[in-house]
Amino acid sequence: MRRLFYLVWKEFLQLRRDRMMLPMIFILPIVQLILFGYAASTDINNIKMVVLDQDKTAISRQLVNEFTNAGFFTVERNVQKEGEIREELDNDRAMVALIIPPKTAKNLASGKPISVQVIVDGTNSNTGIIALNYSNQILNRRSLKIMRQRLHSVFQSKLVPGIEARIRMLYNPELKSVNFMIPSLIGIILMIGAMSNTSQAIVRERDQGTLEHLIVTPVKRWELILGKIIPYGIIGLLQVTGIFILGITWFHVPFRGSVSILYLMTTIFLFASLGQGLLVSTISKTRQQAIMATMMFMMPAFLLSGFVFPVENMPKIIFYISYLVPMRYFLDIIHAIFLKGVGIPSFWQSFLLLTIYSFGIFALSVSRFHKKIGD
Repeated sequence: MRRLFYLVWKEFLQLRRDRMMLPMIFILPIVQLILFGYAASTDINNIKMVVLDQDKTAISRQLVNEFTNAGFFTVERNVQKEGEIREELDNDRAMVALIIPPKTAKNLASGKPISVQVIVDGTNSNTGIIALNYSNQILNRRSLKIMRQRLHSVFQSKLVPGIEARIRMLYNPELKSVNFMIPSLIGIILMIGAMSNTSQAIVRERDQGTLEHLIVTPVKRWELILGKIIPYGIIGLLQVTGIFILGITWFHVPFRGSVSILYLMTTIFLFASLGQGLLVSTISKTRQQAIMATMMFMMPAFLLSGFVFPVENMPKIIFYISYLVPMRYFLDIIHAIFLKGVGIPSFWQSFLLLTIYSFGIFALSVSRFHKKIGD
């Protein structure tokens, strides 16, 4: 234990001497959290819209007000010709165009069907789909109001029965994307820091020629490995604490679970990330190789964990490959802890698979590190 203590202390001394490393370890995660928290949002408001009102009646004005009052659209301009709509969309001055045809109010009063055209800029498919869904909801809601008014006028004072949807949104009532992003960033930032620091630490010893000196000392293999990963494990937990506090106080993300369970799950995931970093260090001879190998682990974590794209929408083969990504299990766990406030029995499968993966990748890394020392 004494040798292990001095190995850990040696690692902290090396970090203290590196003036560029300390700011990157403690300041960079905060910067990443703030940037992702504000920039990586799927909430879309103030969608720019142009209107071509060819009817110019009270009914058409009410329909335009339905869009603006919904809080998603802002009317940038009222155009007079259809050719102006293409110009507005081409120059990115608007994303949605609403065309109300002539005689809309007259046809509606006589019971004839009417059609309102919505043109959406599909350059950004995700934003375009959301804008299209908003438009459909608004038009369907307006159509339902007209239908109920007409039925009421036919039956006069008689009650016209209907179906009233009473929707209750659990865990994230306002559907704020930041409530999903901030807990996810705990895993993302923790993985990036743990893997990068661990892989670079061992490769740095090899570049400086000091790894051979450590090998010939009485230090045992497990002491050398623990001496390398314990400092970065402590740093990782400190980073999680900072992100956790900032997410709750700055971004007002609700936390309904247990802090002790959160740190237990984080420690297990940290164990997996450190194991991946250690594995990268065993297959890399230079820092450039370590950086490239680290990216090979990080890209699947971004794409196949559900952080960016839902795994349920992926092809079957990719869906099954995602089971090899520990970030997928950790995101399920941390969202359940943060937003649902549940315990281990509710996510025991993800907990079990994450634990198996963590110890498995760490055992593989230790075995590979032993072979590397023996070469």
